[in-house]
Amino acid sequence: VLGMPASAQTILSAGFLIGALVSSPLWIKYTHRINDNKKAILLAGIVLTIATFPLTFINNYTVLFFGMIGFGVGLGGFWALLAPILADVIDESVVNTGKREEGIYTGFQAFFGRFAIIMQAVTFAIVHSVTGFEEGASTQTADAIWGIQLHFGLIPAIFMLIAMLIFWKWYGLTPEKVAYNQKKIEEMGL
Repeated sequence: VLGMPASAQTILSAGFLIGALVSSPLWIKYTHRINDNKKAILLAGIVLTIATFPLTFINNYTVLFFGMIGFGVGLGGFWALLAPILADVIDESVVNTGKREEGIYTGFQAFFGRFAIIMQAVTFAIVHSVTGFEEGASTQTADAIWGIQLHFGLIPAIFMLIAMLIFWKWYGLTPEKVAYNQKKIEEMGL
């Protein structure tokens, strides 16, 4: 929603935080119940993708507030599950190599986090130049407004969907494999 006052932005941020903070413990409880980190984070990714896409088209503050709660619910799942997923990957590495190398994986995570920020900036630059966005202008053209809306919903939804498909295809740590790795690490005394 363009031209909204700072107070509206604060309220929308509150909607996102409500969704994330309320849902995070629920995601953790759900993950413990199904005992499958991969399925849980894929579900969080689906919720996040589905909740993000409609944000492209919403231009009503009240509806957007509830949309941001939905976005927060999906992101809350990610917040709750990233550390367990990383721990499972590290355990797999320890079993395969016999060495603890958490720093390497934390470095990979930091690298891809920074890469995502760069991709976001590149995407902003491309879309803004194509749609005629003028920084600092008091009003924007209809095309520029559409570009901003694309940044808010459709583009992140597409990136999220691609990420979830990649994760689904190549993340092979089943609950059985995770349990095996944990037992093996205990036997190795690591």
